[in-house]
Amino acid sequence: MKIQIHYLLRNFDMIYVEVSKNFTDYLREKIIQDYGSIKAYNRKVSRINYVTFKWAFQRKKYHNYNRLLKIANSLDIPEEDVSKEIKGFYHWGSHRKQGLKIPKNIALNDFFVEGYALYLAEGDTGFNGKKKPRKLRFTNSELCVIKHYMNWLDNFFTDCPYSVNVVFPENMKLSEECKKKIIKKLSLNKEKVRFSRGYHNKQIKYRVCLDQAIIIDLVLTLEETIKEATKNNEKLAAAYVRGMMIGEGTAYCNRSKYVRIEMKNQKEIDFISELLDILAIQYKKKCRSNREGMWSLYIGGRENIKRYSRVIGFGVHKKRQDILDKIVNTEKKLGILPKQ
Repeated sequence: MKIQIHYLLRNFDMIYVEVSKNFTDYLREKIIQDYGSIKAYNRKVSRINYVTFKWAFQRKKYHNYNRLLKIANSLDIPEEDVSKEIKGFYHWGSHRKQGLKIPKNIALNDFFVEGYALYLAEGDTGFNGKKKPRKLRFTNSELCVIKHYMNWLDNFFTDCPYSVNVVFPENMKLSEECKKKIIKKLSLNKEKVRFSRGYHNKQIKYRVCLDQAIIIDLVLTLEETIKEATKNNEKLAAAYVRGMMIGEGTAYCNRSKYVRIEMKNQKEIDFISELLDILAIQYKKKCRSNREGMWSLYIGGRENIKRYSRVIGFGVHKKRQDILDKIVNTEKKLGILPKQ
């Protein structure tokens, strides 16, 4: 299954595309041939401000994407031909010198779903209702998780450049040698990595930033499509839960042994519960009494945790996966849940 990305982008009014001057001239000639003039076409078909409409044909480079598709359709030009002419995408107000190359389709596989869920868990989504993000930003303290997310971007948004901000505690002194080692581990050019102090940080955190409004709008638009797909495919369902667990999950192997995920987003907790039902993994859902508005899902019981480990696990998060393996390999009875 594939997600038709270019098809989705037509729904955004502020998306513009860069095309060749020759293609713009071709459109102009077709319009004049069929309607007599640009002005007559705008009056009969587009019906927008004439100066705005004329500007696109004078500039001969940028067109509103949705409007361009409508023009092509009215002139019997196949949409496939339009796609071939697109050199890049812009968001209105962008200062980019070159258009952003966005894939026409994205494969909806387990890797994409896992990375997407991981972003929903740890990235800036705006779901808290405070403000709508204009950048695709993802923060985590585990280097393995950061590299996994970077790999996700490299695979599915190949030509969309990003940078990494390494945020270290205020009282920590980071030598130049240490910075070089971090840059090497990130496998990025030093120009794409910057270092800054975090006054509330107690450990080093990594923040991946893809500074493109088009991409964040696109990613957030995909949520419903992806969630619907996971409900009809167990492999995708497991990938979604795994992504969430990499971001927000925990595993305990002390007196109590269990797997847990908690967040204030009750809607997301309910959806994860639905996927766990599909995957035949038992759980207990609770609203924490000692943390207002915090919802938790507990997975306990030896065979149940073994199934969770076999079907989902913690993926690239080695620390949590090691704890999970320890739980699975222990002989003691599992599933004692902590008091709330």
